[in-house]
Amino acid sequence: MHNRTRRLVAVIPTLALAVLGACGGGGGDSTTTTAGGPVTKVSGTEFAFDPSTLTATADTAFAVELANAGTIEHDFTIEGRESDKVVVAAGKKGTATFTLAAGTYKFYCSVAGHEAAGMKGTLTVA
Repeated sequence: MHNRTRRLVAVIPTLALAVLGACGGGGGDSTTTTAGGPVTKVSGTEFAFDPSTLTATADTAFAVELANAGTIEHDFTIEGRESDKVVVAAGKKGTATFTLAAGTYKFYCSVAGHEAAGMKGTLTVA
């Protein structure tokens, strides 16, 4: 076999896996699980979170992945846990991990004026 053919044979399976991975199923579940525990996926835009209601298990680590679909910086902040917020530039993603006691928590974007514009939601931990 020629070197060019060998390289092509080696690259084709890799490209096929990349294409198949990009075509993942688009279910409505915004929570996935990793080795470190559950990851809740949240999208932020001007000026809303989707979804705006989240749930988590009490006293168990969970992560929130914020995908900033907006055109300006946004963050995901849980009231009372401001030091653990995740700040994300436009078009980027970021993740923060939390462990919370049972209760109802407000989450919001702490960028000036964003919460007042409607960028907030409710996290229920049970």
